[in-house]
Amino acid sequence: MSRLQEMMKNNNKLAERKRLMEVKHLEQQFNPHFVFNVMEALRYEIVIDPPRASDMVVSFANLMRYSINYGNTKVTLQTDIEYINDYLLLQKMRYNRRLEYKIDIDEELLSCKIPKLLIQPVVENSLNHGAEKTRFIRVLITGRRVEDHLELYVEDNGGGVPPSRLEEIRRSLEDENANSTHIGLYNVHRVLQLLYGPEYGLTIESECQKGTKVTLKILMEMGDENV
Repeated sequence: MSRLQEMMKNNNKLAERKRLMEVKHLEQQFNPHFVFNVMEALRYEIVIDPPRASDMVVSFANLMRYSINYGNTKVTLQTDIEYINDYLLLQKMRYNRRLEYKIDIDEELLSCKIPKLLIQPVVENSLNHGAEKTRFIRVLITGRRVEDHLELYVEDNGGGVPPSRLEEIRRSLEDENANSTHIGLYNVHRVLQLLYGPEYGLTIESECQKGTKVTLKILMEMGDENV
């Protein structure tokens, strides 16, 4: 009975964290400034490059469709990466030549199941904070299998995080009652721990003037079976 009650408690926490993560995500995507920037860029591209404008409309539609689809709590890594591609394409309109990005995921990992909307908050954090102190922001997203788990890495060349601030962020990730300003990172970390256990989650490495690397450690899950 005690074990059942603990499981129910964890399920309730997970449901709440996933709700907060999706709500935060939707708020960002439907932010008037975000939509305004997309519409302004489209107006410009329609005149000078109609095919590119068409691609942007498709990406924006895909982004909205994926965001509001609550049918699944987990998706394949390929599905989430396709979403990230659309997200970064639209962000490219905002940053233009200031933004470069690359996605390098082992093909055999694309069928892995991961929590929906897992990678976007980490990429968003890299763009928002990485671009503050550097003129050109580069984001690299990679994924590798390490023993029985999947590791995803989001790296940027931004200004980095001072040691004292980095330690503060790390402590806030481990505090279940934290009111963190990095709510996206916090929710990702909590969801992973509630789903897979305390040995999984998010870790951050950063060095001032060199950039930041966020690692997401996830249980390897293929279809309905764990590998």
